[in-house]
Amino acid sequence: MSSEELNSQKIFDAALRTIHQLIDGYDGNVPLVRYLKDNFRSNRKYGSRDRKLYTAWVFCWYRFGKNLKELPFNERITLAWYICHGWNTDISRYFALQYLTHKDQLPHAADPHERLKHLQLCYPAFDVKLLFPFEAPLSDKISTEAFCFSHVLQPLVWTRPFPGFREKIMDAAISQQLHLVVKDAPTFAIGFPPGFNIENLPFTKGNHYEIQDLSSQLCGLQIPASSNQHWWDCCCGAGGKSLQLLQRVPAVKIHATDIRKSILENFKERLPASFKKQVTFAVTDLASSDVKQPNVFYDGIMADVPCSGSGTWARTPEYLTLFKEEELLSFRSRQEKIVMNALPNLKSGGFFVYMTCSVFKLENEGMVDFILQHASLKLVQNETVCGFNDLADSMFYAIFKKD
Repeated sequence: MSSEELNSQKIFDAALRTIHQLIDGYDGNVPLVRYLKDNFRSNRKYGSRDRKLYTAWVFCWYRFGKNLKELPFNERITLAWYICHGWNTDISRYFALQYLTHKDQLPHAADPHERLKHLQLCYPAFDVKLLFPFEAPLSDKISTEAFCFSHVLQPLVWTRPFPGFREKIMDAAISQQLHLVVKDAPTFAIGFPPGFNIENLPFTKGNHYEIQDLSSQLCGLQIPASSNQHWWDCCCGAGGKSLQLLQRVPAVKIHATDIRKSILENFKERLPASFKKQVTFAVTDLASSDVKQPNVFYDGIMADVPCSGSGTWARTPEYLTLFKEEELLSFRSRQEKIVMNALPNLKSGGFFVYMTCSVFKLENEGMVDFILQHASLKLVQNETVCGFNDLADSMFYAIFKKD
């Protein structure tokens, strides 16, 4: 063995120890990305390449869900990398030679479904459903196996180009040899590679595009607002769907509320100057039992309610291990309170749009049934947006009309 090869092995062995330490040190109290950034900040010895490497390996560990938990750490994390990426790096090939007894039966394959076939032949106990290891029923339209398997892949970073700037964005990205996924109507969205910092492209975000997931864009396009109407975005968050609506529907007015003052400030910062007179803001806790709303009636209300977020866990795979199913009942209770506290402010003939980024039936079709039972509304349409087919989040929306 050459000295260069020996040195590489020492580096790889040290990297594995660091990866193991990072995983062992994570307690779930903060998002995984934040935990890793804080750790790297306190350990300045890691360069940019090391940080990206360790982050990728830790994410693979959580993407593996609850599969093959009886295996030793070194073997299990090597298999986790394989199902997510194949043997695409020197370090992964080294780990495979060191820790896998079936290495020759696990060839590299670019197609993740090919890797899955090889993995299941060598490890028959590997179960795709344990990649999303929950028993609560999923929304009706979702293919369980396809959805579960989608968690081995990181979704794209989706953007909503402003009118007139789509080609400019694409040209700038192609000049950097980026592989893009480009959608036609109705969204005209552009998907960038996972982890790519779009702000590195030579234009200003606020003037050319917004970062907004493909499924969120599709849901936003369903909001049946008309010009000069007054809508209430009652769980507005950072305002993604309101910003989309303002661009799509001229002269629409929006009242934006959220329980978090900080997120409202974020929305205000994102709001272009040309729309500032069309939007009002207020901190409001609609889940409170004693909430008092002003005597204002709206042409429409959109409620992108707090939920499990299960349609986004391919981006935050730690929740595949950390989430406790009993929490669903708490989310459902909160959703019921928010909806029932918002609906009294809807005009007769107005529309109510219920949205989640959940895949669980309890939070989706279950809430549709609840709303129909407890409010004088008619269901216009509802849809599960299976974003996992497009390397995007999965969402649900339902549109109601008040008699």
